[in-house]
Amino acid sequence: MVNPSIDPNTLAKLANEIFQSLGADKIDLAQLRTLLTEERGALEQREHDAITEYAEQKAVIVKRMEKRNQLRQTLLQRNQLAATAERWQDTIAKLDAVSPVRLLPLWLEIESELQECQKLLAINEKIIGGMKQSVDRFMNILRGQTGSGQTYTATGKAESFTTTKPITSA
Repeated sequence: MVNPSIDPNTLAKLANEIFQSLGADKIDLAQLRTLLTEERGALEQREHDAITEYAEQKAVIVKRMEKRNQLRQTLLQRNQLAATAERWQDTIAKLDAVSPVRLLPLWLEIESELQECQKLLAINEKIIGGMKQSVDRFMNILRGQTGSGQTYTATGKAESFTTTKPITSA
């Protein structure tokens, strides 16, 4: 249960501050989800200026969320409550027990939104990875490093080969 030496009014105030902080995180996550969706379109259309802008906007949102997380941890530690990720839901339950605000439903919404953002980010990372491979292949061709391939002999044995002829001498 909650430390009995902590004033219940202090805990209620703390719960309200955390509720407001989590509300701001929820808004930021919704913005991040929108950015990730728009970024995917820009990646698919190869709109490099837009991609750069989305990356900058995402960094701003993530920094804001990290700062709020650090402030929450400081508040919790100052009030002798667990601030670790493993104990976060226990802390929320303790605050919900002594406060009129309900943190747990809000936290569950945030977790869901965060998972959605992680899925969108993974898709965008795959697109970026594919773009990078294409650029790397093109650069290797220009350098005359076409990589290795395999052919098969008359007996069916695989043989590897490499060619280092620059594209200009083809």
